Amino acid sequence: MGWIRPMGDTHRMPQDFSASQPLDHRYLVGAGCLECSHLIDLVESVCEAFPGGIPLEILQDKVKHDASYSGDHGIQFEKA
Repeated sequence: MGWIRPMGDTHRMPQDFSASQPLDHRYLVGAGCLECSHLIDLVESVCEAFPGGIPLEILQDKVKHDASYSGDHGIQFEKA
């Protein structure tokens, strides 16, 4: 099933999400990130700890950000 958009909606998905296209990590947000009080932007995957973009390891929930992580400016996960 493809992406469904309401009639009259002129916005389109940012890219083709087919299996043949690599997924742009800017459009991913890890489950932990969704519950964090430091999350700034869901679409761009940025937060107070990572204003330039949340590392892919964290977005993919391979690493929990409950401890210091390189480049996190001393900010870790806090439940919203």
